[in-house]
Amino acid sequence: MKTPINMKTFASASQQGVNITSGSKNITVRNGTITNMGAEGILGWMGSFSFHDLNGRFEDLAIDGNGALEHSTSDGLYVGPGVIVKNVTATGNAGRGIVTSDGSDKNSVARNNTGMGISANESVISNATARNNGSHGISANRGSVSHSTSRENGGDGIRVDQKGCGFFLYVQQQYRR
Repeated sequence: MKTPINMKTFASASQQGVNITSGSKNITVRNGTITNMGAEGILGWMGSFSFHDLNGRFEDLAIDGNGALEHSTSDGLYVGPGVIVKNVTATGNAGRGIVTSDGSDKNSVARNNTGMGISANESVISNATARNNGSHGISANRGSVSHSTSRENGGDGIRVDQKGCGFFLYVQQQYRR
């Protein structure tokens, strides 16, 4: 049985907006806004467990201004291996906008985040947009990027490491003056 979390808005907490713990399965977080959390907007990866058994989905979310605690570098959405991220907008977070591993990220937007816009390891990124982030717009480590745009970021527009198999339909990078 799947456990959907249909959201409205979570705001102004001192910790994560949604913290998914070890052993959770069949999690879907969708249809909501998470804003101004002290730490991550959504944290679903502690490094000590795998999301391959989770069957996680994160979709139709606005994740804005998280990492509100002083000196925070918390990410907007930080989820582990095997998840699907779809239609997520991450704006103005203290760290990276969207972080995934070994999954897919479709139709996401990352704007005005202090770190990278979208960071994905061994993932498929498609139809993504990254703009005005403090570091790389889209970074795919051993992954692929297609039909995506990136501009006005502090680092590379779209970066795929040497083991990646990235291919691009449209890439534009403009540097700030």
